[in-house]
Amino acid sequence: MSVNVSQNVQAIRKKLGFSEEQVSAYLGVTRSVLRKYESNTDSIPFDVFDKLSNLYGVDMSVFFEENIDDFQQSLVCAFRTDGITPEDMHTIAKFKSIVNNYLKMCNLLK
Repeated sequence: MSVNVSQNVQAIRKKLGFSEEQVSAYLGVTRSVLRKYESNTDSIPFDVFDKLSNLYGVDMSVFFEENIDDFQQSLVCAFRTDGITPEDMHTIAKFKSIVNNYLKMCNLLK
């Protein structure tokens, strides 16, 4: 089975309840650029993967999972996404990055 990174990026966004508008504003790109990333029309730059992994609270490797169901357990925390401002998105990304790093450290100590 081949990995479709773009489909994984879109599936995680939808699973977490983020809209295209919210994520594109957070990334500083237009909705059409985000759609191109999610439809595999344009390559996703590394810095976008980094920002998305922080916002979604997942390790970057999750985007490359072959089985889309495997990432479900990697979603570290969820927030209600209605009424979120761009500033909220940056705060959420920072918080999820901290949680994700904490979980990585815990796994290393096992």
